[in-house]
Amino acid sequence: MRSKMMLCLLLGMYGYRIGCAQQKTQALPLDPAVKYGRLANGFTYYIRHNESPKDRVLLYLVNKAGSILEDEDQRGLAHFMEALANYKLEYAHYPRNKADLTGYAYALWTAKDLNGAAAIAAKLAASDDEQQMNDAVNIYSGIGKKESADSVNIIIKTKFADAHQQKDALETTFDAENDPAKKEELYKSYVTKHPEAAVKSNGILDRMRSQLATAYLMASKIGDFKRIEPSVKDKSALAPMLNGMASMLSLKPEQLNIAADLSKQALDIAYAKLQHPVAAKYKSPKAALAAQQIICDGYADTYVAILMKQGRFAEAAAIEQPMYARSGGQAPELNEKYAFNLQRAGKSKEALAVMSAAYQTYKARPGMDSTLKQAYIKIKGSDAGFEQYITGLKHTASQSTYAEIAKKMINVPGPQFTLKDLDGNTVSLADLKGKVVVLDFWATWCGPCKRSFPGMQLAVNRYKSDPGVKFLFVDVWETDDNHVDAVKKYIAGNNYSFQVLLDEKPGNDGHSSHLTSQLDISSIPAKFILDGKGNIRFKTEGNMSTPEGLAEEVSAMIELARRPENDGLKGK
Repeated sequence: MRSKMMLCLLLGMYGYRIGCAQQKTQALPLDPAVKYGRLANGFTYYIRHNESPKDRVLLYLVNKAGSILEDEDQRGLAHFMEALANYKLEYAHYPRNKADLTGYAYALWTAKDLNGAAAIAAKLAASDDEQQMNDAVNIYSGIGKKESADSVNIIIKTKFADAHQQKDALETTFDAENDPAKKEELYKSYVTKHPEAAVKSNGILDRMRSQLATAYLMASKIGDFKRIEPSVKDKSALAPMLNGMASMLSLKPEQLNIAADLSKQALDIAYAKLQHPVAAKYKSPKAALAAQQIICDGYADTYVAILMKQGRFAEAAAIEQPMYARSGGQAPELNEKYAFNLQRAGKSKEALAVMSAAYQTYKARPGMDSTLKQAYIKIKGSDAGFEQYITGLKHTASQSTYAEIAKKMINVPGPQFTLKDLDGNTVSLADLKGKVVVLDFWATWCGPCKRSFPGMQLAVNRYKSDPGVKFLFVDVWETDDNHVDAVKKYIAGNNYSFQVLLDEKPGNDGHSSHLTSQLDISSIPAKFILDGKGNIRFKTEGNMSTPEGLAEEVSAMIELARRPENDGLKGK
C-alpha cells in the first residue's frame, strides 16, 4: 500500500520500528520510576535500559502509527504530530526524562522543526559522551548543517583519539576484508589486542565470528565453516547465508547432499527462533512471530526443492503440510508442489483431496492436471470418468466464484475521464456509454500488477469479439520522464493485446495519478468494472488468484454488470 510504504519509510529513517499494538497509551501523569515487566499492549522492551518504563510518547507514536498503518489510513503524519505534542507534554511533567535528548531531536527533525532539532544537537555536542556527540553529528547532517557536523567530528577525533578509536579502525578493517583466511588473522589480532572485548562487548566478537564463518561459507570452504560455526552464539545471522549457499549448490547434482545439509541447518535455526522468539524493539510478540514464520517458510521452500531433487518426496510433503494448513489452500504454487509430493510419496488420496480443493477454488496451476490424473487412476484403477470428474470440479469452481462475486456487487457513480492511449488516441468514458468497461490500474514497477496480466489476457481473449465489453489498462503512478517508452516496451515485449491509457499528472506531486486520486485508489493492481451507464459495479485491489481464476472472476463481474435485473442493486 502506498500510504503504508511512505509512513514506514518516514518512521524507519529515524529508527522507529512499528509494531502491531492498537491500544492507546496510558494517560499522563505516571510515575516513570514504576517498573513494567510487560506493558498491556504486548510490547516488552524499554526504550531506556534502566528502571523507567517505556517513553510513553514514543510508545504512543508507535501505537498510533501502527494502528493507522493496519487500517490503511492516510492520517499517519497527523498522528505523528499529535505524538510530538505528547512528547513535549511528557517532558513538561517529567524533566528528568530529557536525558533522552536524541529521541526528542529525531522527533523534532521528523516534524521539520529544524531549529528545535539543532538546539538539542548543540546540547549533545557539548557533552563528554562520545555516543551523544556522534548523535549530534547525525542530527546536524540530517538537517543540513554540514559545518556544525564537521566541527563536532573534528572534536570527536581529537578527544577520543586513543585505543578506542584504534579498536574501531580494526573492526572496520575486519569488516572490509573478504578473504576468509586474512579475516581470521584480523579476528585473532583483535582478540589479542582487545581482550576486554570478550567481557564488555561479546556481541561484537560474536558478530565477527559470524562474519568469519559466513566468509568461509561463501568461499565454499565448508570444512572451515564447520570449524568456526560452533563458536557463533547467535546463529540467526548465519541462516540467510546458509539458505543462499544451499540454493546455489543445489544447482549442481554432485553438491546436492551438501546443499541439503546447509539448507536443513538454516531451517533448524529459523525454527528454533520461531519456537523461542526474542521480542524486537517496538514489535509486538505477535508481529515478531508472524515475521519469523515468513522467514521459516522461505527456508522451507529451499529445503523442499532440494528434497524433491533427491527424490525424498515424503520428507518434502511433511515439511509442506503445516504450510498448506496455514495457507488454507489459497497458495496455488504450494498446492501444486504439495500435491505432487504427496502423490510421489504414495499418498494418492491425500493428493487428490488437495487438488480437488484447489480446482474448486481456482487455486490450481495448469501443471497440476497430470498429477491429478495420476492420483485419480491410482485410486480408481483406470482413467474412466476422469474427464467428467475434472469438468465437475471446474463447474463447481465457476458456480462458487459467481456466487461470491455477486455478494460484492455495488452501484456507485463512476468517474468521468478523457485520457490518451500509447498511440496518442483520445479515449473518453462518455464515448463508451452502453458498454461494460473494465479499468485495470497498473505501473511498470508493480510486480503484482504484471503477475496479474496473464489472467487479464485470458479475460481479454474471452471477450475480444464482444462489442459490449471494453478493457482499458491505465498506467499510473509513474515518475520517470521516459516511462512511456518503458510501458510500450513491456506491453509489446510480452505480446499483450491491451489498450493502455496514460494517467495524467494532477499537479506538482510528480506522480501520474489524476484518475487514481479521483477514484481514491490506495494500492495497485486495482480493477473497476463499470456498467453500461457508467456506474461502478465492482472494485478490487491486489491479485491472489491464478490466471484462470482471475479470468473467471473478471468474467463473472462483467456478466453480472451487464444484466438488466441488477440495475437497481445497491452497494456500499
